[in-house]
Amino acid sequence: MTTRIQFFTDARAFADRTTAFLCRREADNNIILGNIGRLTQSDAPPAPPDTLMLAAVDAATDELVAVAMRTPPHNILFTDAGGDVVETIADALDRAGVEIPGVVAPVAVANAFTDAWLRRRPDFELSPHRVSLRLYQLDRVTPPPWPAGTFHRATIDELDLLVEWGDAFTRELELERGIAPPPDGRERMRSRVEAGLMFLWRDEHGGATAMCGCVGRTPNGVRIAWVYTPPDLRRRGYATACVARASQRMLDDGRRFCFLYTDLTNPTSNSIYQRIGYRPVSDWAHYDFAPRDAR
Repeated sequence: MTTRIQFFTDARAFADRTTAFLCRREADNNIILGNIGRLTQSDAPPAPPDTLMLAAVDAATDELVAVAMRTPPHNILFTDAGGDVVETIADALDRAGVEIPGVVAPVAVANAFTDAWLRRRPDFELSPHRVSLRLYQLDRVTPPPWPAGTFHRATIDELDLLVEWGDAFTRELELERGIAPPPDGRERMRSRVEAGLMFLWRDEHGGATAMCGCVGRTPNGVRIAWVYTPPDLRRRGYATACVARASQRMLDDGRRFCFLYTDLTNPTSNSIYQRIGYRPVSDWAHYDFAPRDAR
């Protein structure tokens, strides 16, 4: 298939070109759609063009066939795409001298891009830290057995706790996977709290026991993330309850569905989320690239 790649420096022009295509598979493309929403908010400061990598791939008929995005310091994101399209993107990025620290994509696409990229950049190799993810979608909550306690939107008075738990969540991922998201940052957490997108479960004595957040709004959905329970409070149903209530709150507030990702090596989280109504959509891979050992 003959394809051509178009790079964008303006997020709104990129949104105009790609949103309809991305919404055909809104769950699969929820991270890219969420990033577009954040980048094009009326009050969002314009991102410097050299900090973004926004690309759309057209067939000869001018029909979109794939989209790719990178918002540093994150890895490149892909929609589903055929191997020939992935080669086109890898070739264009290589010729442009773009640095790619890794890839997050549907498994077949991640594998194809990794192969294509490392052939072009033989001084890099695949990091041993690799994460297998499963994307889930929910449109109706199945209530779990509720633990004692209450659920509420977090307030600004709880910001210190949320930042502390967010840092603990990041450190835990880094220890378990060797891969961690960039620290969320106090101001970003504050903005989520002020937008009403962070939630806590408190036990019957009023102590905070679990948190979760909602990020990456899409035209019809939102992603559940930053799910955390302190180690000494786990296996009591607090995080499950918090996620179930937060998901229901998002549906009540007008979202048609919620998304979340789980680590496929964690059978507990995969089974728990399915019990409250999340259904598998697709499997993803998170790969990082590392400089090849020169020895």
